[in-house]
Amino acid sequence: MTQGQPAATLFRGLAGLLLAQCLVAAGFLLLKAPAGIPPASRLKAVAAISGVVAAAACGGWWLSQSARRLSATRPALAVAGGLAASLVRLAAPLILLGWLQSGGAEHALTVPLQGLLTEMLVTSYLVLLLVDILLHVGSGRQHPP
Repeated sequence: MTQGQPAATLFRGLAGLLLAQCLVAAGFLLLKAPAGIPPASRLKAVAAISGVVAAAACGGWWLSQSARRLSATRPALAVAGGLAASLVRLAAPLILLGWLQSGGAEHALTVPLQGLLTEMLVTSYLVLLLVDILLHVGSGRQHPP
């Protein structure tokens, strides 16, 4: 395996995750317009959720690709890296979802905005998880350790 292959896989994965999140965000902006949410607030909400979920997904992808490079020489460190990647991918969205379901969000947000944020967070996470799984399957077949 050459040095350029892991970098290309890393960048393809990051681009795929960001593209998927842009499509989800565009879909929410075009198709979801709940009553009681001004367009500016909806745009800010979609941007905030997109930033959190995309950063978590890209961070997880970067960690998993870094751990994959170690799999042949240091398998224990590769497993730890894979677990850390899963934690990074999951922690931020779950913390945000917990806050959205708590009493703090009820005081800071309107009910329609809270519902939109929750729906977009879950949808974005699931789409990016699917893309992440597909990227792992595709890159695993291209570059065996």
